[in-house]
Amino acid sequence: MSDANTANTPDAAENNTEAASNTEANTSNEEKTISFTQEEVNRLIGKARKEEQQKLDKQIKDAQLSEQQRAEQRVKELEAETRTLRAKDVVAVAAAKLGVKNANAVFKLVKDSLEYDDKGAVTNLKEALAEAKEIAPEFFGKTISTGSADGGSGNNGTREGGISMNDFIRRSAGR
Repeated sequence: MSDANTANTPDAAENNTEAASNTEANTSNEEKTISFTQEEVNRLIGKARKEEQQKLDKQIKDAQLSEQQRAEQRVKELEAETRTLRAKDVVAVAAAKLGVKNANAVFKLVKDSLEYDDKGAVTNLKEALAEAKEIAPEFFGKTISTGSADGGSGNNGTREGGISMNDFIRRSAGR
């Protein structure tokens, strides 16, 4: 009877519960375990090392640049930006002469094919616009005016009888 009493005591039940939960934990750990081959581990480590080395090399290079070199680099960036803005203006003016409806769209279409001289002026504008016209002819063509901006017939505010609306109102009011 003492063996039966021991099995039914709270300590024995607790030990059984712990054993069962440990077995379940071991089973679930085994299912979640991911294994890698040595080759995969080496590849992952090598990739991480390469990325970190590139970051460090860039930091070292930036630190070694003198203030003069940084200024020269900034000047080059600003010159390129200025050249692009000038080219955009040149394309917009030329496109307006050709009746282009959307000069910005045409510039985006031709900007990569533009060539520049030493001073930054566009050298192949006609060719670039001709290429754009081939690619997107819908951008080109004259816009047709459908009337005046004020919605009138464009006769300077006069009615068919030759009097303006103001004159008509004045006459109707007896002035």
